[in-house]
Amino acid sequence: MAMSKTMKIGRRDFLKLTSLAAGAAALLAAQGKFNFEPQVQFLDALIRGTFDGQIMASLDDGQSWNKLVNFGNQFSVSNLAVTQGQLVAVMELNGRYFRIQTTDGRKWYTV
Repeated sequence: MAMSKTMKIGRRDFLKLTSLAAGAAALLAAQGKFNFEPQVQFLDALIRGTFDGQIMASLDDGQSWNKLVNFGNQFSVSNLAVTQGQLVAVMELNGRYFRIQTTDGRKWYTV
């Protein structure tokens, strides 16, 4: 029978560890290592959805971004995917989700 060991950690040590982890996450985010907004490669561009309803395109690997479409800040782009040659965006509005898709980034259709 295997014995399991438990480790007690005090409140002070717990707070030290969590602040260290939070600091590391903030540092990685500041360096661009974390990407909280969804992005995919589509056609010749890197496409990024934003939490304020915009879909942006970059032709230089994310060095600069141009607005492809703005659905309004009441929407949030929660996911992007490329399926069968189409760009599919999962949109959120007031806690409800729906999908839209495009073949060229200009005309969007609900799925």
